[in-house]
Amino acid sequence: MLTAWASVIGTLIVPRPVSSWLTRWVDRSVNWAFRLVTGAIADYQRRDRVLASRASAAILLAQLIAWLAISFLGYMLLLWPFDTAAA
Repeated sequence: MLTAWASVIGTLIVPRPVSSWLTRWVDRSVNWAFRLVTGAIADYQRRDRVLASRASAAILLAQLIAWLAISFLGYMLLLWPFDTAAA
């Protein structure tokens, strides 16, 4: 959970580039997905248009999903000991 918050602060608030393992992982995952999708496109200009959308919107949306998933997992693990339905 702290990793997610550190990544959020480093990405959205700090004016200089701050890199965390979460940001690098999301960037590599989005990169891999776009390379997989564009591997079959033979036309250079069409491939370039698809890869251009990866730069900002796709990476930021993927980071948002990763932040939410890690925060949800962290809070779930915090509340797990208090779950009486499992007993």
